[in-house]
Amino acid sequence: MRIKKQKHSHDKPGRDLLMAMAILIALYGIYTLQIA
Repeated sequence: MRIKKQKHSHDKPGRDLLMAMAILIALYGIYTLQIA
């Protein structure tokens, strides 16, 4: 799934979580805007 391979991806495990959270929040925002 990952296109760009970062060296030592285990150094910052929280970065992937932040990216996932940001995507989920963005999708949730778009979803709620479409309903409203």
